Amino acid sequence: MASILWKSISKSHMTRKQKQRFFLIFNTINYAIVGYILWLIFERYISVNRTEWLISFVGYPAIFGGFLLGIFYLFKKDQKETYR
Repeated sequence: MASILWKSISKSHMTRKQKQRFFLIFNTINYAIVGYILWLIFERYISVNRTEWLISFVGYPAIFGGFLLGIFYLFKKDQKETYR
């Protein structure tokens, strides 16, 4: 999913830093949407503190999956382009 997103962003006429920022923003939003879909599936089984669980279901995938893995993807992508 990250490579598809990066390919679509890399075709634009922006600077390298702007492309990387847009990639991180959209990757984080994509993972937050995945977390929200999981919340919609499991919300009927959770009866207490629904708001806290919603924040957990959306926040953890967004931060760990979207932001941190997005940074690792950009580091890896940058190393491949540097050593070519």
